[in-house]
Amino acid sequence: MIRGTLRRIIGRIYVTPVFRARCESSGPRLSVRYMPYVTGPVRIYIGADVVFKGRIRISGSRTSTRDHPTLRIGNHVVIGDEVTFSVSQEIVIDDEVHIDDGCTITDSD
Repeated sequence: MIRGTLRRIIGRIYVTPVFRARCESSGPRLSVRYMPYVTGPVRIYIGADVVFKGRIRISGSRTSTRDHPTLRIGNHVVIGDEVTFSVSQEIVIDDEVHIDDGCTITDSD
């Protein structure tokens, strides 16, 4: 109980603001419990009322110097634990989507 409460407090006062700074834009009421592991040149856009429930991995890779890999997450989205996004061009998660634990979402060039 104390450990879960402490994790939520750390997420609110430290992890969420630091992750917000990494994003191109993020809406209000973003909730992040663990710092997402972000690698590569990926642009991240997050809507309102998004919850990252666990450890998330986001990786971006370019196929040319003109590419800008982009991850767009809509409003009212919940993302479970151990979810991986591998972005080459663009991945769009629409509004009101729940992504379960252990999912991998990828696109291709």
